[in-house]
Order: sequence, then structure tokens, then C-alpha cells
Amino acid sequence: MPLWKNTGLTPPHFYDVMYLPKYKIYARLHADKVDFDEKKGVEKLINERDLYLMLFDEHMEKIGEMKLSNCRYSPFTSWNATYGGIAFFVDNILDEKNDTDDLTIDMIFLK
Repeated sequence: MPLWKNTGLTPPHFYDVMYLPKYKIYARLHADKVDFDEKKGVEKLINERDLYLMLFDEHMEKIGEMKLSNCRYSPFTSWNATYGGIAFFVDNILDEKNDTDDLTIDMIFLK
């Protein structure tokens, strides 16, 4: 079996559900599937996956979904639920716009 099949890259990956108390809704991130390209290497494939934010009401009915900026957030727990939104840590190794070691956070607040 080729090494890439053991990486878990090809199917989508769903992260833990987070609760946002201010709005009484739930949020979940997921990374899109990847078509494996051995020329790119595993590290690049992991960090260029598309990330999506899905929102659910108190009955777990989907109420919204948005694609996050490409190559901006690390797929390795670079977010945290807050009372009224989600803090995203800008920490993707492929992000050419963020070339410092400073802590940068994007906040997503709901309306």
C-alpha cells in the first residue's frame, strides 16, 4: 500500500463541534477531501486543504456554511470557540502574507 494512503488525506475530515453560547448555536469545521498528488508531498497537501465552517441551530439543523480563506489557518487545531464567535489563529505554513512569528488572530462573529 502506498504511503499516502496511510495519511488520511483523501476523505474529508470533520472536527469537533463547538458551542457558541451568545447565539445558542453550534459550529463545526471540516477540511475538504484531497486528490492525492505525490509531486506535492504530504505537508503541502495537508496545509492547502480547503477549510469550511458550518453552523447549526439548537436542533442541529444546518443554518449556514462558509469556506475559509485558503492557506491561512493550520488544519491542526488553530481555532477556538469564544462566547460570541470563533478565534482563528493565522498559522498556515503556506501563508505567504503572514511571514512573521507574531501571534495573529482572525475573529469571526455572527450577526
